Amino acid sequence: MVSETPQGYFFDVLKKSTPDGKLSIYLDRRTFIDHFDYIDPIDGVLTISKDVRNTDHVFLILTCAYRYGRDDLDVLGLTFQKEILIYTQHLWPTHVVHETESQTGDVKWHKKWRRLKRNKKKKTDTTTTTTTATAATAEEEMKYNQINNEPFGIFSQSLKDSDLSPFQARLKAKYTEQAVPFRVILPPSSPSSVAIQPNQGETHKPYGVTYELTAFVGKKIDDNQPTCSTVTIVVRKLIAGPKLPNRPIHPVVESIKKTISLACYSGELHIKASIEKPLYFHDEPICISVVLDNFSQLAVRKLQIAVVQAAEMYLLTKGVYRSTIDGHYCKENLPQAGQQDWRYTITLGTSLTDKLLKRGVALDGFIRQEKNWLASSTILKLSSDLDSCLQLMQNVNTKPEENLEATIKTNKELHGIVISYCVRVRCWIGIR
Repeated sequence: MVSETPQGYFFDVLKKSTPDGKLSIYLDRRTFIDHFDYIDPIDGVLTISKDVRNTDHVFLILTCAYRYGRDDLDVLGLTFQKEILIYTQHLWPTHVVHETESQTGDVKWHKKWRRLKRNKKKKTDTTTTTTTATAATAEEEMKYNQINNEPFGIFSQSLKDSDLSPFQARLKAKYTEQAVPFRVILPPSSPSSVAIQPNQGETHKPYGVTYELTAFVGKKIDDNQPTCSTVTIVVRKLIAGPKLPNRPIHPVVESIKKTISLACYSGELHIKASIEKPLYFHDEPICISVVLDNFSQLAVRKLQIAVVQAAEMYLLTKGVYRSTIDGHYCKENLPQAGQQDWRYTITLGTSLTDKLLKRGVALDGFIRQEKNWLASSTILKLSSDLDSCLQLMQNVNTKPEENLEATIKTNKELHGIVISYCVRVRCWIGIR
């Protein structure tokens, strides 16, 4: 799609429609980046066909949910998912429709016609008060959510032509009154998309934190969404690396000392592992250096070096699940008893290879039609002012300076899944 402006813009537009064709959602991308200072807004356009009746309403919902169970087991109102963030917006019609406007000429054939006829005989002031209260309640529900007096949520009617992106302006000019542009602004505390990779052939929704944008036609926002008039698009939110001045460049060194105390053998074994820098990007290899000092009377039989991904599950399912991204075994020319300053260097990869296409590996949001990466490390955005941080996380602690651990724990629970990476070095000793 090309715009009509003199400069010319090219758009890769994603379109998804309802089964009955009443609604269509247009997005210019499905991946949105968190730049620490700001988060890319989700800009889109919703087109409404002429088949939608004047008495119907069109709603848009953004849901950030943490799924910890299979969706085909959601029965009897019990779902294996917890909503972390929900934003709703009434997109069409733009004015508040009262109940009296939605009544048709066939209402007298309704079973409750007599009851409605009796209600009309009530006092006019009572009816006016009820209608005003209903309208005020509807307007209140249509307002966007606010966190700490900062506007976040779904915006549509407040968008001006100057606020529209070239992609939205082009679609609005094409579909005119049938196009409703919208913009979703996420709060800085919103978690990143994380998906636990399913087995090949599985069709159910993956476990993890996902963002879904849903539009449907209905009478009320809390009614059951009709399948034929509902469209849902999965988007993902990723976090970018820190800016150049804030990137750490110093090497990282860790060492451990193990004391061996057996019946006939004793001594110590010193292991020192180091990497060039603490921050790596996707598909960037990691160079690992290992130094062994064997002060014992036993020989080192085997050495293992691996890059491990740790996924900490919070909320309802708690636990730590580890997956080996890349590893290497060394069994030759290892230090013998009393040998010191033994050095070994190996380079391991961080790419999503075919051998990692297995269940349990965390990804940066799983979209089958797009390229996927390993999940990025989770960065907990703790403010220097713990009081404001607790207020942002909706914590009720009264003394934040005495509850730093509770603050960090609450922040982790809001993320659902916390991802971290480490380099693990193991060695086995024995008698040759």
